[in-house]
Amino acid sequence: MIMRKYLAIFILLSLMFPACIHKKGTGKSAKKVQKYENESRSGTYDEDLGAFVLEDDADYDLFEEAEAKKDAKKVETEDDLWAWEDLDEEQPAETVYFDFNQAKIRNDQRPVLKYNAGLIKLACEDGARVILEGFSCLITRSEIYNQVLSQRRADAVKKELIKLGVPKDCLKAVGRGTSQLITQAEGKEAQAPNRRVEIKFIYPQ
Repeated sequence: MIMRKYLAIFILLSLMFPACIHKKGTGKSAKKVQKYENESRSGTYDEDLGAFVLEDDADYDLFEEAEAKKDAKKVETEDDLWAWEDLDEEQPAETVYFDFNQAKIRNDQRPVLKYNAGLIKLACEDGARVILEGFSCLITRSEIYNQVLSQRRADAVKKELIKLGVPKDCLKAVGRGTSQLITQAEGKEAQAPNRRVEIKFIYPQ
């Protein structure tokens, strides 16, 4: 009788033990899913910008570091190439302005480009190199986006100047992002002066 009692207890424990193991495994799996969800990136959609912006710019740290090293190497190379040249203190060319979040040439800026093209042609004949520096405003927190947009603006001006007869070889388009702000006032209208391309002349010494 005692032997049968112990045998029944043993069988009961054998049936319960696998169930405990299965239950423990399920809890571990659920924990993994929860951890993944907590670590997912969050962001918001900016209607004015027309793009998703991450809540924390720290998500860009690795990319920004790589881009910064690349830009630094590029600037160092350019300094070596232009070590024999001086920036003209007087910059007669007019600034070209852009609409918010746009790199398209505005119709009211075409006369400005035509005027600048005439000056640039004369400067190129004198051996000058012309730098087209694009800039952006502070509406978005993403410096990467600002950098790309400012480069697109500089490229757009370069393309139009070439159409107007300016030699391609004497033009260089560079995006500066928000590195040289004209104003830090808030709002799209107040930030308008920052959305621009400046034209600078570099002459041989």
